[in-house]
Amino acid sequence: MEGLLYALLSVIATALLRLTLKHCAVNSTSAWGTLILYHIGGALVLLPFLGLPDLSILSQEQIILLIATGALFSLAALLDIWAMKHIDASAGEIFHTLTFIVSVAAGLLMFHEACSLSKVTGTCIIAAGILYEARRALTKASHGFWLKLASAALIATAMIITKQLTTNTPSEFIILFSGFVVPGFIYTIIGWRDLREVPSVIRDSHGVVLIVPVLDATSYAFGIKALAAGEMSTTYIIFQTTISAVFIFEVMLHGWRKEVYLHRAVSAGLCMCGALVAILS
Repeated sequence: MEGLLYALLSVIATALLRLTLKHCAVNSTSAWGTLILYHIGGALVLLPFLGLPDLSILSQEQIILLIATGALFSLAALLDIWAMKHIDASAGEIFHTLTFIVSVAAGLLMFHEACSLSKVTGTCIIAAGILYEARRALTKASHGFWLKLASAALIATAMIITKQLTTNTPSEFIILFSGFVVPGFIYTIIGWRDLREVPSVIRDSHGVVLIVPVLDATSYAFGIKALAAGEMSTTYIIFQTTISAVFIFEVMLHGWRKEVYLHRAVSAGLCMCGALVAILS
């Protein structure tokens, strides 16, 4: 039950984060500036709650894995920002759901988690929702969707490593270093010239981007807590309700547009039903 609560809180924060990032990506000309701001900002948001963990208690292998996951998340986030310039939030979230297929399989095969008929059925329903939207989107050869697919693959790999880390590494190390410190350091080193663009990123978004570090820190922290408290496969199935949350928030903000949202509603609905079948049956 604890893992379920953490996962649902992560879903809500993630949905709000993706809508906010969409707004910032459209209005900002500096992807690097945005990434530097929200990763360094996320670390600053978390420090008062987590403190500064003592790295001396970790093994060399644990430190290497923390850096590796942070690097994977860094590249995935950059691809995600670029993708958001070409596609809207709920459409992108459907493709992001491909991470779930890899994660469920990893949970069952690598971490020997329980496999049930309801979990398999729910996974198939979610896959149908993904393929329904993918069939339409890929015929358009959208540059944004290919970027989103690459981002999803990197995130899936990072989350498999993260799940392994949760078995022997305190969650505060994973949350702070893999999620924010390592990516923030990478973005600052590579894109240091864009540090001067941070004020314009804030100005272009009318200050909305300042919410991103808070949402990102909340989403990632609850997500890691959910992985640590529950099964990887079940947790990632719950994460798929993010699609429906993004879709609902988007319709609330922009109103119902049949020509835009009808097909997406089918995909989001299938993903939500699949998650419910897998969890509640």
